[in-house]
Amino acid sequence: MQKKRWLPLLLAASLTTLLHAEISKEYYENGKVHFAINFENGKKNGITKEYYPNGNLKARWRYKDDRLNGLSLQYDERGVKTAEVNFVDGKQQGITRKYVNGRLKYELNYDNEQLNGTVKEYEKGRLKAKWHYKNGVKEGLSILYYPSGKKKFELNYKNGKLNGLSKEYFENGNLKAEWHYKEGVLN
Repeated sequence: MQKKRWLPLLLAASLTTLLHAEISKEYYENGKVHFAINFENGKKNGITKEYYPNGNLKARWRYKDDRLNGLSLQYDERGVKTAEVNFVDGKQQGITRKYVNGRLKYELNYDNEQLNGTVKEYEKGRLKAKWHYKNGVKEGLSILYYPSGKKKFELNYKNGKLNGLSKEYFENGNLKAEWHYKEGVLN
């Protein structure tokens, strides 16, 4: 008996939401959709899509109260994914992945729109480099790799500049060279 009392209220709430939601579309000259934007109570809410003139999806963003929120996706004209970007309250936050020809090229970690933590660079599906960032600048140990996956360079950064001991290795793992830097200047 209790469930039946709530049914009219649930239907009324759903209908009210539908009445305040709308999709706004903008078109190319060729008649194809350029943008499809979801609005609720006058603000962007839900999924917004952008298309290429050929009709393929260019980007898909998620909004909440006019601010980017959640995972956004970007594609090239062929429909191949070029980026995955996470947002929280309109700011880039968390892992961002960038792709070239459908292959992962970069994996970046953002905190409040600044690079923080490990940034990974890939080449042909293999790890090419690991860079460490703090508040948007390189900080700490970064490592570059040979295509075989063996370590090629160890580079130490402080405030975005080479600092301390850096090393280069032969592909067999033997040390090739060492350099000492102080605030970006070779000692």
